[in-house]
Amino acid sequence: LALEERKRVLRHVEQLFSGESPGVVEYLARNTNDSTFPIFADLTPLYDKHAAPKGVCFSILDINQKRQADATRKRAQEQLDRSQKMEAVGLMTAGLAHDLNNILSVISATASNLELEYEDNAETQQDLSSIQAACNRGGEMIRNLIRFARGNPEQKEKISVNNQVREIAMLLSNLVESRISI
Repeated sequence: LALEERKRVLRHVEQLFSGESPGVVEYLARNTNDSTFPIFADLTPLYDKHAAPKGVCFSILDINQKRQADATRKRAQEQLDRSQKMEAVGLMTAGLAHDLNNILSVISATASNLELEYEDNAETQQDLSSIQAACNRGGEMIRNLIRFARGNPEQKEKISVNNQVREIAMLLSNLVESRISI
């Protein structure tokens, strides 16, 4: 046994000979290379022929491998839990993407109908064009969500930052007051 366990062992031996059984106790044992490992010890009192205490029999079980197996099992369970959470997030994301796609389809179809109705009004056409562009960007975001939900890798594409800034500026110009310039 490890030196630091001696007081506990003596206390358990005293309990044993006073009639109390400490039961199976966990101790730290020390091996020849001076490293410690956990053990279970079952203490049994030994008596001489006059029923006087003579010693203690220690039945020892090395539980180091069990502990390692338990730790491995715990890590595997945590990985499974994370995997299940990611699967749930993926399912939720797919459902959300589907619902958002339905909403964007209605907005896009309405904008298309309004483009036909107001084809003579340049300002309205520009606004409707901005709505269509926003719907297209939203559709691309939804496709990315679906790729994420399915576990497909992200597809990268080159974009023109200038065009993106212009589109956002057009959208914002309709939302902010005229005294604010973009």
